[in-house]
Amino acid sequence: MEKDLNNLRRIADKALFDDPSHEQVVKKKLMTRVQNIESSPVIKSRKKLYLSFASIIVAFSIFGLSFVSPALANILQKLPIISFLYDDHQKDIGLEKAKEVGVADEYKKTIVSNDVELTITNTYYDGVNLSVGYELKNNTDKIWELPPKTPGSSLILTIPNYDIKLNGAKAYGGYGEDFDVKSDRSYEGILNIYPIEFPEGDKITLELSFSEIQGVKGEWSYKIPISKEKTKENVQSFSPDYTAKGLGGEITIKSVTFSPTGIELETETMVEKGMGQDILFSIKDVGADEGVSGHTELLDDGRELVINRSTFPPIKEIPDSITIKAYSMNDRSKSITFTVPLNK
Repeated sequence: MEKDLNNLRRIADKALFDDPSHEQVVKKKLMTRVQNIESSPVIKSRKKLYLSFASIIVAFSIFGLSFVSPALANILQKLPIISFLYDDHQKDIGLEKAKEVGVADEYKKTIVSNDVELTITNTYYDGVNLSVGYELKNNTDKIWELPPKTPGSSLILTIPNYDIKLNGAKAYGGYGEDFDVKSDRSYEGILNIYPIEFPEGDKITLELSFSEIQGVKGEWSYKIPISKEKTKENVQSFSPDYTAKGLGGEITIKSVTFSPTGIELETETMVEKGMGQDILFSIKDVGADEGVSGHTELLDDGRELVINRSTFPPIKEIPDSITIKAYSMNDRSKSITFTVPLNK
């Protein structure tokens, strides 16, 4: 059974590289990274136009459907093999894996507000992924009736009832959540934070605050020290500065970072104005990207420089090169494929 499931994963990865819109596979890690559009920065100047964006790749390509309805999610979870793929790939690639390899940081703080008890349990940060584990208990006089889980389902990350800061500054970008129902009053979950960029340094401060959880108003605020001391020895970065032409512009692979829990791809795409924000990536033998955050700079000559940070699942061994497919989200038949050497 394990061998068959591994084969299914390899088939899915290849299909997602060959055609990210493949209708016969479930897209790896069906997770919507929620972006708070109302608070995204739009800062204009003569030389630069910054636009934060995230979650432009989420929850599409499932049997040809653009989004997953609660009914379809329920059906997927009941199918023997699809259920495994659906549940497994919706899990976070950061904290879950970090626990396995012993590099998650323990952190315990419980706040009870209006009979809702929220405990932050542990964290993981490696410069690529930032994940926070939590436990939630409902001690109110009402049972919460939750709809069937779908990609993008949230328990505590509900707009506009939360705020996330890194080193005192609002963390613009994307956020995701995955959770399990332990009982009718008990839950466990993981928050995944994908800012446009992480602050410099091995240690950062994460501030989380929530003003309402499942209809219960209250105050749950945490100031959490985050460190990548445990992981930095296992993180390896390359700066290939490799440029490929296609899709109406030039795509430069600025850096590729391998961590125990994922791969980060930093790219710069030079395109004509209005053409750059629909370019996504997949990596051969890995699969489609699982999220994008970044910004766009409007240059003096009228072109746009789109700077992206894309994340992918981890791999066991660092290769000598990676083969990347860049494709248009609006028309996935438009793509270019190129191999980027990684000089060790």
